[in-house]
Amino acid sequence: MSFGTTIRALVLQSFRDPSTAAHRLLAMRLDPAILWLGLVLVSVLNALLFFALQLAMPGPGPVAYAGTTAAALAACVVGLTYVGRALGGRGDIGAMLLVVSWLQFVGLVMQVVLVLVGLALPMLAMGLTIGFLFISLWITLHFLAVGHGMSSLLRAFAVVFLTAIVLSFALSFVISALGIAPQGMPM
Repeated sequence: MSFGTTIRALVLQSFRDPSTAAHRLLAMRLDPAILWLGLVLVSVLNALLFFALQLAMPGPGPVAYAGTTAAALAACVVGLTYVGRALGGRGDIGAMLLVVSWLQFVGLVMQVVLVLVGLALPMLAMGLTIGFLFISLWITLHFLAVGHGMSSLLRAFAVVFLTAIVLSFALSFVISALGIAPQGMPM
């Protein structure tokens, strides 16, 4: 089976049976260097898609967007690892790196589908967006549960929820430490 065929099969399986797809990916035991490279690659691809969609509007360039995305994803990897472990999970940085990178790749595939559908049928794309949000959550919970060896999707949801809270506090602390204030408000 070729690399492209394997990737396509794993993407489709991520939608049909995300737990099995997660088991297959984790069983590959990829080198951490490859996983970090995958995270950066997905960040760059996300930035290129974002930049292509934003050509008519001013905003950050693709390099700044890719860097910010990679940093945010790295923080998610660390947060999901340690919050998951605090809730009884057994996943390590490598497992969460694979999970986050793969989820970003699947999300990128969904974004491309939405763009293509949106060009032809904008109203259908709006409905697909809502559907993709729920599908993304479902896939994410399954991948996190498998990555942490958890038997409960509710526990995986708690990992997502608490990681979001922890990262929000961490970001608030960093922003405050850097002296960044909302525009028009003295610090």
